[in-house]
Amino acid sequence: MPEPTSSTTVAITASAGLLSLLPFVNGDALFGAVIGAAFLAYTQVSLNTAKRIFSLMLSVALGYALAPEISSRTNVNSHTVIACFTSMFALPILVKVMSWVNKSTLTEIFNTTSKFFSALSNTFGKENKK
Repeated sequence: MPEPTSSTTVAITASAGLLSLLPFVNGDALFGAVIGAAFLAYTQVSLNTAKRIFSLMLSVALGYALAPEISSRTNVNSHTVIACFTSMFALPILVKVMSWVNKSTLTEIFNTTSKFFSALSNTFGKENKK
């Protein structure tokens, strides 16, 4: 008997395939996000089925939403590759950031994020790409 998560993954993948036929949907980014999210959900064996399905859907959404922005900021032009890696890494990174936020004080959060966004602006700012 197949595992319930595998049949759900097949159903979500088939739905994403049908959704990619719509004219306003970037099919490449959606395909990459579904593949990356399915890999992430497959490897999370410690979670129950409902949490694995929710993490799969959240990873697909993150990978699909962030792929165009990351593609415009890097030299990688393939939305499929970027969406796949984004959907695999975005959720674990967000979980680690949220655990750090829960442990930190407001001053530590403000100081760290201001340094981080300043460094990001200096590295990826539009005015530096002249």
